[in-house]
Order: sequence, then C-alpha cells, then structure tokens
Amino acid sequence: MFKVKERGRNSYQFYTEDLTHRAMQRMLLENGIRKALTDQHFVAWYQPQYDIETNQLIGMEALARWISPDRGIISPLDFIPLAEETGLILELGEQILDQVMQQVVGWHEQGLNPGRVAINVSGKQLLNGNISATVKRLLEQNRCKVEWIEIEVTEGFVMGQGEGAIEQLQELQALGVQLSIDDFGTGYSSLAYLKQLPISKLKIDKSFVDDLPHDLDDTGITRAVIALANSLGLDVIAEGVESREQADFLLQEGCPLAQGYLYSKPLPADKITTLLKNG
Repeated sequence: MFKVKERGRNSYQFYTEDLTHRAMQRMLLENGIRKALTDQHFVAWYQPQYDIETNQLIGMEALARWISPDRGIISPLDFIPLAEETGLILELGEQILDQVMQQVVGWHEQGLNPGRVAINVSGKQLLNGNISATVKRLLEQNRCKVEWIEIEVTEGFVMGQGEGAIEQLQELQALGVQLSIDDFGTGYSSLAYLKQLPISKLKIDKSFVDDLPHDLDDTGITRAVIALANSLGLDVIAEGVESREQADFLLQEGCPLAQGYLYSKPLPADKITTLLKNG
C-alpha cells in the first residue's frame, strides 16, 4: 500500500520480499530514533559562517547528528525524513533547541563569541502551533539572550502554508527572534508573498552554488537572489561554498556571507570551542 502511495496512488504493486525488508528497516529505524531520544543520543554540530571579505567568523548553523553507540554518526538524511513522518521531529527539534541554547550560553560564559547561531525548525514544529511558546520557554530556562540565536525555516514549507506560516513567524519575530529562509530558490516563491514575511535573511541553496561561476543558469539565479535580497533590505548568505572562486564570485555580486567546506565542515561543540579560543 505504501509503495503504491509513493508512486502516486491509483495503481497497484505486487508483494516482494524487498517490501518486507524495507518495512522491517523502517520499523527498526523508528524504534532506534525513539530510543536515541530517550538516551539523548542526538547532538548539535555546528558549521561556522564567515564574512567573505574579512574571513571573520560571524555566526554558525546548528545541525542535528545522531551519535549511535552501535553505528557511530548517522547522517540526518537517514533519520530526519522518518522523524518528520512519524512526528518524532517535535521532540527531536525541542531537544536540539534546548541543547544549542545551553551551548551558546556556555560559550558566552567562557568569554567566547560564536556570533548568532542559526537553528533549523521543521515544518511540523511550526504546524504544531506552539513553536513561539517553546522558544520563549527555552530561552528563559537557559537564560539565553534572544539575539544570540536565529531560527531557520525552509522556503518550501513557508510557501506551502500561506497565512498560517506568516502567523507563526510573526509570533517568533515578536519575541525578538531573527528569522531566515533556508534553501532559498528551490520553493518557487511569490515575490508578493515574500515581502509579507517577517524575515531578515535569505540563504542561497547549495544546489545553485555548486557550479558557480561557470554554469550560466546557476549564475543567473544566484545574481537574481542576491539582487532580490538587497532590494528588500535582507541579509544574504550562501551555503555549500567549497572554493575560493565561488567565494570571490559571491562577494563580487553582493553576497558578503558564506558557509561551506572552504571554511569549515560541521564540527562538534568541543572543536568549535577550540576554534573560538584560537581566534
């Protein structure tokens, strides 16, 4: 039945042993996620973000990682989709929010400045309707200043939820939270709709950065996103920057901020601490 739904419904599929295998793997993964939540095996890693011109660290993005005692580090590509589907993303998302705020406060207590730390929030967390209350509670609980964090939401979700998404984002903005749109350029934004959103930053999707500056389509799209952000008075940052040539092109076109392997891969908190101590 699930296989038919994956293929667009109104069709049929014959049973194969592979279906049983896939169902078993799915069940094992779901049970693994539940246990990892109980045992606190999900942790935040951080990818630094830099000013391209000065090479100054200006912030970082928090990324969820599953550290399994049996399997080691498990990629979010392997567990986030199922966590979304089962609703477990709500508990996972709150654990990561809490953990990141604790870490950010810890850095500041050590006299270290990580810049503003961006935390991804899933569509399910926003649809649940109490994301602003959760963020407010965790900020107070951890004594984390609101200007130390940033909330990222994907363009695809925001564009698909209409007024509901705007209301949720407005509640977060009312708390003083800075908001950014992740994966920008992939969600077919309406410009009229975009200007209604209470956001302060656009993040250019990695898929448009990969082939810069040689692919004409990617070059055109990137220039358009940068021009759009600048015209709306928004900050703009590119993700997935891996070469000096890409960074130079982005800076020349008006995108001053970047993250990617040119600067640093995602790192666990202790390695970020060392990086911050070393300046």
